[in-house]
Amino acid sequence: VGVTLFAAARSGISNLVQRIATARQDKPLFLYLIAHMLYVDGLIALFAFGGIYAQGVFDWDTTKLGIFGIFLTITGVAGALIGGRINDRLGSVSVIKGSIIILIVSSIAILSIEKSVIFFVIPVSTQIAELVYYLIGGVIGAAAGPLQSASRTYLAEITKPSERTSAYGLYAMVGKVTSFAGPLAVGLLTAMSQSQRIGISALIIFLMAGLIVLGFAAREAHR
Repeated sequence: VGVTLFAAARSGISNLVQRIATARQDKPLFLYLIAHMLYVDGLIALFAFGGIYAQGVFDWDTTKLGIFGIFLTITGVAGALIGGRINDRLGSVSVIKGSIIILIVSSIAILSIEKSVIFFVIPVSTQIAELVYYLIGGVIGAAAGPLQSASRTYLAEITKPSERTSAYGLYAMVGKVTSFAGPLAVGLLTAMSQSQRIGISALIIFLMAGLIVLGFAAREAHR
């Protein structure tokens, strides 16, 4: 049994190395995997630090953070349902691009909120600032749902049926291998600047980079 498992593992690793090599020759797929890696890293960091940022600004307790997380999950489901219909009309790549743009704008909006200020310059009560934070969080959840579903759909669109299983394996691996990058960048930038706001701005760079590379991938796919 041990020999069989070893042989299977060796064969699997060999196939993975070969698939990575062939993926590099498939320009649309290769660029898309890089784009996906970048914007998913940004999304992971956004979800990881959204609550932490709120706790730092508003001193939220565990209950409020839990409610915030549940609210994002609900809006994510609703967004995925709506995004599916938009996907049928406009296509997966349009949904991905639109979702990323919404996430970028929403991230900037979140960073504009302080305990008694919204959008950098508008003075409000703490209750209003918290409400606006909740609403923007809901928009983030609503954009994240269709982003993830359309991303999987688009991968199927740019790969041959015979290569889809291995392509989805690469897709899953890329999403996991670099999942630490966004949170790490936010943590390092926060430590260097001693500012949560500056630190979390790193995730915007990931989202923007993913959007740019996605544009190149889509262009290659339509050649």
